[in-house]
Amino acid sequence: MPKKKLDELSSLEKTNLLKLLKKRNAKHNYVARETIPCTERTEHIPLSYAQQRLWFLAQSEKIGTAYHIQRAFRLRGQLDLNAFRCALDSIVKRHESLRTTFKIDGKEATQKIAPAENAHFYLTEDMVKNTEELEQLLYEEAKRAFDLEQGPLIRGLLIKEDENIHVFLIVMHHIVSDGWSMAIFIRELNNLYASYANGKENCLEPIKIQYADYAVWQRKWIAGKRLDQQAKYWQKELSSAPTFISLPTDYLRPAKKNYTGSVVEFSLSEKLSRDLKKLSTQHDTT
Repeated sequence: MPKKKLDELSSLEKTNLLKLLKKRNAKHNYVARETIPCTERTEHIPLSYAQQRLWFLAQSEKIGTAYHIQRAFRLRGQLDLNAFRCALDSIVKRHESLRTTFKIDGKEATQKIAPAENAHFYLTEDMVKNTEELEQLLYEEAKRAFDLEQGPLIRGLLIKEDENIHVFLIVMHHIVSDGWSMAIFIRELNNLYASYANGKENCLEPIKIQYADYAVWQRKWIAGKRLDQQAKYWQKELSSAPTFISLPTDYLRPAKKNYTGSVVEFSLSEKLSRDLKKLSTQHDTT
């Protein structure tokens, strides 16, 4: 049977579709999507729960660079440095989270958003003569600590290898960004650079909702009865959970956590990938 668009369905088909969706929502206890409103920028902007966890870890443990997000790109061809800087500045002005720092207000940490007109991307430049120098510079910049209170919490390093080859390193703290957002950053950088390099204006539509709006909405949404229900559920589920999970590993658990990790690459067959996606769909999981 050929697929139909929504406006091509008959009244009976639309009615049956609505019944099916209501039945599915009731079965899985889905919550209707709410609209996140814009909020006034006051002196007291709360952290989202994700930001609060990261801020707490930064205060309570020596986590070092465990929550740094970094990525390096090799840029080939003639670089219009002025257009490149303008594009980076525009992204910081566009996204409040990239010009946000965190301070203690009373007993709680709050977000402090710098005005857009005074904001710019913190970019340093350098030159190298060989691969060893390049790798050392990238390593040092990626490991350099952030100050959550003073900022900036995003920075870049532009390294010139020769006239037509540059390496651009972006480093962000996870409290203001994540891996998924890195793709957005790069896409916007490409679009803005192309516009500025060709003498055009900012080509991106303004953002209607900022992360601070989400943080305020989230705090209000997860409150009162809903918060009590969530807390009681997890307290019950985790009441008998062990302090440590004894997983089989090659080495004993270190006496002191050092956050030193590595990467193990592997691939899944096409059939196994399809089967896993099918299994996820059946159980409504990612």
